[in-house]
Amino acid sequence: MAATNAGNSAQLASDKAQLATTQAGLATTQAGLASGHASTATTQAGIATTQAGLASGFASTATTQAGIATTQAGLASGFASTATTQAGIATTQAGLASGHATTATTQAGIATTQAALASGSAQDASGSAQDATTQAGIATGAAQDAYASEINAYDSAYSASESAFTATTQADLASGFASTATTQAGLASGFSSTASTSATAAANAIAAQFKGGVSGASVPATSTAAGDRYAITAAGTSQSITWVLGDEARYNGTSGSWTRVSGIYTEVANLRNEMSTRPATDYIYSDGAIANRAILQTPGTRGNLAGAALASWVGWVEVPTANPSAVAAIACISSSATPNLASTNTSPAWSLFVTLRTDGSLLIRQMGASPAANDSRSAYTATTFRSLYSGQRIWLDVRITAGTSQPVLRINGITQSLTDLLVGTLPNWLDSSLVATTHLTGHNWPLGPVPLGCWINAHLSDSESDTWRTTGRAPTWVMAGGDCLELISASQDRDFSGAGVGNWTSLIGTATVANTASALDLTLGATGATGVRLASAAYRAVNANYYTRVTFTCTLISGTAPQLRLGYNSAGVEILFTPSGTPTAVSYDFYMGPNNQFTIYSTSSNSSVIRFDDFSTKAIGALSLPRIQPILCVDDITEIGGNAARLTAGMRPISSARQWRIVADTATSGNQQLLGGALVDIAADVIETIEQTPASGTPTTYIGHSSGSNAYKSSGALAAGINVFTPTTRKLATTAIWINSTVSTAIRTTVTGHRTQ
Repeated sequence: MAATNAGNSAQLASDKAQLATTQAGLATTQAGLASGHASTATTQAGIATTQAGLASGFASTATTQAGIATTQAGLASGFASTATTQAGIATTQAGLASGHATTATTQAGIATTQAALASGSAQDASGSAQDATTQAGIATGAAQDAYASEINAYDSAYSASESAFTATTQADLASGFASTATTQAGLASGFSSTASTSATAAANAIAAQFKGGVSGASVPATSTAAGDRYAITAAGTSQSITWVLGDEARYNGTSGSWTRVSGIYTEVANLRNEMSTRPATDYIYSDGAIANRAILQTPGTRGNLAGAALASWVGWVEVPTANPSAVAAIACISSSATPNLASTNTSPAWSLFVTLRTDGSLLIRQMGASPAANDSRSAYTATTFRSLYSGQRIWLDVRITAGTSQPVLRINGITQSLTDLLVGTLPNWLDSSLVATTHLTGHNWPLGPVPLGCWINAHLSDSESDTWRTTGRAPTWVMAGGDCLELISASQDRDFSGAGVGNWTSLIGTATVANTASALDLTLGATGATGVRLASAAYRAVNANYYTRVTFTCTLISGTAPQLRLGYNSAGVEILFTPSGTPTAVSYDFYMGPNNQFTIYSTSSNSSVIRFDDFSTKAIGALSLPRIQPILCVDDITEIGGNAARLTAGMRPISSARQWRIVADTATSGNQQLLGGALVDIAADVIETIEQTPASGTPTTYIGHSSGSNAYKSSGALAAGINVFTPTTRKLATTAIWINSTVSTAIRTTVTGHRTQ
């Protein structure tokens, strides 16, 4: 027994010695915990010992490592998952306190994994790298504690004082675990806060939106959500910020708090414009010096917008880098090829124009009967217009409606603010007295590229205008070409002011028509389909590509109102409408060719009587769509086609084209110069073909380089239709081309050629 006690005492002494060593390691670990460092020399020695134990290959350690790897993947996918994993690790650490030796080895594996987690946490956005390092130290201390707990449990059977000492040590470790738990709880809270912040930011980003356009003087104090954006459509001051056209206003989330982003919409528009521009070499260039320089066209009846319901000028404008020294016209309709647009009392009576003024503003003006009395109706922008767009190429869309309503001005797709100026006896916009002898573009434009666009006898929709601007493709109906002349030839077929019903006849069924009160009364049959038509013979000769707008009024006179069908032939139904007892205006658009006929009919008639009046049928589209050529002539590329425009002195083309075409309508008995001025370069151009088409009869013509010359085409009678000639000589002798006709019949002459250099 004494030998046994002696052996036990020896073992106890040995155990105490090892406990002393362990306690020294624990002291070192606690010092590491206090300083926040992952390891000390003692801890590293413990880790080395643990790694040797791990070499024996515990399956549980591998399983734990796999779990920790999964945890790491969870950390990469989200803060919430990391917080959950951290909580699991804390629970695991509490279980490790049971003090089993096997668990001590496992704890060592966890300690190694914790160190890897600490490295991963350093990459985490929460910035908890230092904390993760501290946790590695804690985990290592936990391993040591587990072993110490086992020794203390063994030793407590022999020495109460040693148990007390162990209890103190465990209390210190418990404090360490509590600190770790607090740190982990803080991390979890941080992760939760970060997730909440991210969710709030995401919600705000979704809620913020583009709110549309607003004047700089009218930016609201508040908006729906922080980040809301407005496009500034006119300069002005509001919310303590001075805004300019093209700015973006961004709401900061607090009433009255906004941020100005300078020129963002102007810059985007310019970028989109540049993507859709014509080749850089295709321009008309102004010398900025010769008086009355312009692109000049005499469109005839086709371009007579007097009394038109709608009109637009659409095109590109190269804004000068300084205010012009004299008023410069973007577009002008006038009785004169040399108008003085400096003021109302110098402008031609009954003219219509869009100008860039010397103060930098853009002005739209309809002149009245007496310029001396300043009779005019105007709308203009602020004087900052020119400076806002200085040096930029802008898309201008001016929309005018007959009457007294202010025109609409759109620049790069944004509607602008205008101020009215009404003086003297006021004309209407698009007044019926408008004189449209000449169409001028870029009149007296400053040095540089001049505006290039077209008049349209209709309005583009916003989407049509934007598509044209951003793609370079005009709508098909614009390309087809417009004509201000009525397509229904006889006024009797339109307003029935004389006797009879003109060319209106029964189409199907037993419908009848009669002239009553200078209108057309249609009496439908009692049953079945019944209706009337205006046969194609009633129309002027037209191309199949005409896009036609028909307007009229209708009134139910007696009977029950049927549903009427309007179409362009007996089978083609465009719209349905039902007349009422009061005069109702009806309008619809359709493509119409020479063999079509306008029809009105019903499929379920009931002997009712409907009165029609004031028919108008016109081709809508561009009155002339310009194409730059290498000669002093701008071609019209619409399907209808018409007089080309001439470049007057001071204008020159810069074109990548080599082929050219001159189209001119004449109606003079005797000699007439095509387009009234110089057209070609005798050193660079040659003629290829000559074509002539008389409106009627068989006039005799010849063509040359001067009045009375037949150098290009000998005298001869024209046949009906197109006459094609090979030039007597292809070499040009002068810059002009002249035609002689024996009668005043309208003749269209087309001369084609090419530039040799």
